[in-house]
Amino acid sequence: MFRNSIIGIVYLVSVFFLESCRFSMPSVGELRGVKFVQSSGGEIGLEAEIRIKNPNKFGFSLKKPKVQVDLNNWSLGEARGSRKIRVKKNSDDFHKVAFYAQTAAWQTGLMDLPSLLLGTGNIRIHGSAKACVFIFCKKFSFDQSERISNSSWLIPSR
Repeated sequence: MFRNSIIGIVYLVSVFFLESCRFSMPSVGELRGVKFVQSSGGEIGLEAEIRIKNPNKFGFSLKKPKVQVDLNNWSLGEARGSRKIRVKKNSDDFHKVAFYAQTAAWQTGLMDLPSLLLGTGNIRIHGSAKACVFIFCKKFSFDQSERISNSSWLIPSR
């Protein structure tokens, strides 16, 4: 009898806790400071600052986002985030992220674009990420683009 009472109380407390912590989807806003980089391992990547708005009363971590990168409507391919990003509660901040290509498709895609030598271009990043709090995760998608100048397209070694 005592054991059933304890189980019932734990159940009610956990239901109350989960109901009071409703998760509102974060929104991904503008990009800034976009530049292509090359890692020490020879991988080509993209670094940028992305505005992430968190309307929740608690912070969360974005687990390695998976993105598709397009440059001037030319698909460069898929990339993954290099680390998880910690987003504070009730915040609207820019977070520095780095995406690195999984294949050599980026290298050939970047070299084949004649517009690299011209003035400006449009970069589009779209994909999905998991927002995780403790053991609970929720997947959301995003789609952002920005106009960049060719000075951002230079690929310095790291």
